[in-house]
Amino acid sequence: MNNPHRSYDALIRCRDAAGSDSQLGRDLGITQSTIWRIINEYKRLPAEYVLLAERLYGVSRHDLRIDIYPVDLDVVAPMDCDSPQSSEPNGAAHRLSEGVE
Repeated sequence: MNNPHRSYDALIRCRDAAGSDSQLGRDLGITQSTIWRIINEYKRLPAEYVLLAERLYGVSRHDLRIDIYPVDLDVVAPMDCDSPQSSEPNGAAHRLSEGVE
């Protein structure tokens, strides 16, 4: 189902974009020795660094950790609470925004 090399390849793309293990570590706020262990032993980026790595290097979160960010995950946009449209019957959201209960 999941390609075990996908996360590793994405991790290497991050390292290559950073220029070195050391720079990748500095960018993510972790030591070079920890980055070395991540690359050579764990072979995938810990979840807490995935979104930052995606933002810094443009490597997709789906590629970095497909186990927690599957490609087929449907992302629903947050509802605009200031919008006059409401799923509440009889405009309940509108009344609440005007302080009327």
